[in-house]
Amino acid sequence: SSGINAEYGIAVLTLDKFGWRGFLMVTAAALAPAILLIAVCPESPRFDVYNGRVGRAEDTIHFLSKFNCKKVRVSLIKEDIQEDYEKKMSHLKTLYCKSKRIRKNSLDFD
Repeated sequence: SSGINAEYGIAVLTLDKFGWRGFLMVTAAALAPAILLIAVCPESPRFDVYNGRVGRAEDTIHFLSKFNCKKVRVSLIKEDIQEDYEKKMSHLKTLYCKSKRIRKNSLDFD
């Protein structure tokens, strides 16, 4: 609701002076920091491990632990993430095998 109120306030301040184009430019300019942050912020370590980038995940964990002035045991986090990854992969393998059997049976016209 605060976003709606902010949008209304911006509309009241800009529409009379600049019209709808000015209003659009002011509200779109608020997205610029978000777009820059997307390029700068690291991916989550879990996402990196799921995509096979374990080293990058470790680097991200080290960076975040330094940034927060905390010591983190990367091995525990890596084991947890690896466990989740193995569960995901076994589930995907099961789905693939089922879909392969379905494809084989559905293409069998005899």
